[in-house]
Amino acid sequence: MASSGLSVSYTSSNTSVATIVGGLIHIVGAGTTTITANQTGDGTYNAATPVPQTLTVNTKTLTVTAGSAGKTYGSANPALSVAYSGFVGSDTAASLTTQPTATTAATTTSPAGTYSTTASGGVSNNYSFNYVAGTLTINKAALTVTANNSSKTYGAVNPALTVTYAGFVAGDTAASLISQATATTTATTASGSGTYPITAAGAASNNYDFTYVAGTLTVDKATLTVTANNASKVYGASNPVMSVIYAGFVNGDTAASLSTQPTASTTVVVASPVGNYPITASGGVSNNYNFTYVAGTLTVDRAPLTVTASNASKIYGAANPALTVAYTGFVAGDTASSLTSQATATTAATTTSGAGTYPITAAAQ
Repeated sequence: MASSGLSVSYTSSNTSVATIVGGLIHIVGAGTTTITANQTGDGTYNAATPVPQTLTVNTKTLTVTAGSAGKTYGSANPALSVAYSGFVGSDTAASLTTQPTATTAATTTSPAGTYSTTASGGVSNNYSFNYVAGTLTINKAALTVTANNSSKTYGAVNPALTVTYAGFVAGDTAASLISQATATTTATTASGSGTYPITAAGAASNNYDFTYVAGTLTVDKATLTVTANNASKVYGASNPVMSVIYAGFVNGDTAASLSTQPTASTTVVVASPVGNYPITASGGVSNNYNFTYVAGTLTVDRAPLTVTASNASKIYGAANPALTVAYTGFVAGDTASSLTSQATATTAATTTSGAGTYPITAAAQ
């Protein structure tokens, strides 16, 4: 029996799904194709009737996971990515007709918290897509709260203490906080001069973490006016005790509250002439007061000097004797020669005055 010369060939109606090489079917993509076997006839056999068969290649499931990311409140969203699981063969994301993208509902001004990132939009003839959400975490922004420096005078009530903010984003202001920061200090009305910390605290927000920076309250010395009291004395006398008066004490302070009390002094001595002399105050020391000194006046008044005409006598018809005076009350070592002009004694009696007594009067020249 002669050998048969029959041959069989195969065709695929959709080569994007399958191709046939050497009688082997090669799957190249998802979809449906018709595989047909064709047998030719020979001298013994007639050609066979083609027998088509349908081949369905299902799409492969490709899992696309939206990437998780983080950002700070007020900043732009980061670039969102996706990750793939399920590629076959040498396929990569570049093999897709359209690659999926990841998006989120969060914006620059979205509050701190967690938001879903979703993947979508993938297109492929060979893959069906299973999308898995990721997470965008919005962290709180950093807000620096600084207590403002301030000052006051010893004995005064504390000034209103304030704070400043650095780091607001997304158009926020202090009014955007759940509760605003406040500033406090340990200094009181009675706190002595010096520096005291001002601390900020108490702010609350869903969108900010707080860093607090302390300020300084400077308590300056109060002004204390010290006035030397006026005084007087008589020429030749010792100086009186000199004193001062105060204006400006606060917090119930008195002269006893000073580290060193001021004293009053003058250049006047026992022998200083009649006139007005300054009394100056100085020497006060205090941690809480600056001193302003006001001078007083020491008035030196004239001393009393008694001038007594000395008694004398003569004989009727004789010339008057030299008339003299005696002084009582000189001080500071003075004598009659210390006077600008000495007193003189006179009488109404003359050479012809009859016997009797006549007054002698002392007077200035």
